[in-house]
Amino acid sequence: MSAAPAVETLYQHAEILSATNSNFNEHQDKFKTILLGVKGSEKAKRLASQFIARFFPKFPELANESLDAILDLCDDDDINIRKQAIKDLPLLCREEMKEFLPKIADVLSQLLQTDDPGELHIIQNSLVSLFRKDPKGTIIGLFSQIKNGGDIVRERAIKFLYLKLQAEGSDLLDKQSEVLLIQEIKSTLTDCSAKEFQLFMTILGMTKLPSSVNGQTEMAEAAMTMAELDKPFDSSNKESIDRLIHCGETAAKYFSGRVGSTKFFQYFCLNVLPEFHMIVQNDAQTRILKLLAIFACYVGTMSQAKKATSNIYDTLILFMPLPPDDIDAANNSETEFEFTKVECLLYTFHVVARHAPDFLTENSVLLKDFRLRLQYFARGNQGCMKKLKEFMDKKSESELQSEENQIKLLAHRSTTNIGILIKDLFHSPPSYKAKIVLSWKQSQSAQKIKRKAITFDKTESSPTKSANTNRSRNLYAPPTGKYSSSINNYNSRNGKNGGGKSKNNRFY
Repeated sequence: MSAAPAVETLYQHAEILSATNSNFNEHQDKFKTILLGVKGSEKAKRLASQFIARFFPKFPELANESLDAILDLCDDDDINIRKQAIKDLPLLCREEMKEFLPKIADVLSQLLQTDDPGELHIIQNSLVSLFRKDPKGTIIGLFSQIKNGGDIVRERAIKFLYLKLQAEGSDLLDKQSEVLLIQEIKSTLTDCSAKEFQLFMTILGMTKLPSSVNGQTEMAEAAMTMAELDKPFDSSNKESIDRLIHCGETAAKYFSGRVGSTKFFQYFCLNVLPEFHMIVQNDAQTRILKLLAIFACYVGTMSQAKKATSNIYDTLILFMPLPPDDIDAANNSETEFEFTKVECLLYTFHVVARHAPDFLTENSVLLKDFRLRLQYFARGNQGCMKKLKEFMDKKSESELQSEENQIKLLAHRSTTNIGILIKDLFHSPPSYKAKIVLSWKQSQSAQKIKRKAITFDKTESSPTKSANTNRSRNLYAPPTGKYSSSINNYNSRNGKNGGGKSKNNRFY
């Protein structure tokens, strides 16, 4: 085996090759000597890497040896040598030598497991350089490791792909490479974690796939498959709940008048709602109900509309208490209403019950009970609306743009929606004609706001009795928060139980 050349020898051979304009075959021995430099000293290795990358195209018959030489340096114990080799690797992928690019992308993907931030940065830059030369070949190399590499490599390769496409998008992809990317992701979705699924779906969302109805359908179906709608709902399994929510939120982006949500909606109604009271995380409850309401917007023909209506109703009355029997006791306590949850459930019930109109009318006892609940909740809802309107009327347009005031604007939209729906349902027989836009959907284009609770001065008016539910308050921020407010009871003129007509509450 030939001895490794000295640094001076490498410089001499490089100088000769630089001065050569043709007949490079006559100097093949000098390039082979440079290849041996990867076995030399630290400085010799770094020089050899640079010279190999520089003169590599002149000796195509030594292409494999050149690639192997630099790959050896990528595995060197000295981090500075590795960094130099990693920088030089993309230079081997010149136009006439692109067949090496997928392999080099594969190697760079493997190297993503490094713990050194500086080295990781160089690896990522080299991968970006490959993307600019040949995005299709780079995707092939990346997915070779995404599918077959270790956990760390897989995680970092997916994250790299996500971050770079998010930052540069169409600048990195041409039409062919985008088609390949979509195919590779689809084949990987069948075996990925919940976190990976979210990243993959976000990446797909950056492509042209969602621009067509067929593509939107594919995206929604992928989310439904990941949600495992063929399995029973386990309310005690937090991971299962989280997966269902994440998949539902992903699918919800693609549901429309042409892409129906019926399969997801029926699963929620028939499998999730019967177990809803067992879900202990309040935030999860709110997110599920928001998804339920969004799915209701795009539901088609249901096979079990009456059963779904019944389950929605049973969940709704958990948050719509009956009026208190003792109005005096009620005046010494507070009622906490969870308006976001009620808006979701009331809207969903309003949508689905029109497909089962006899659900309320065939049972006079149930209808009477429901109207008592509606009337009692409506009075509290009207009180909240009044306070919110009074508050907003005192604020200037600029003041209303603050985060705290945007929350109150959102609350006002929610209570307004509830009032419209209650008015419709209080008809005899109940009507299902009113149209609303869900409160948080109206504000999706607005600036994102932090979660906060809506509170009111407890000194105003006299308080009412607590609702049947005793749920803790969470902060509110679309699309996952909730707000609830202590609603003080305005002096009732409706009788002891709050029933009958009222001059103050005109909509029922």
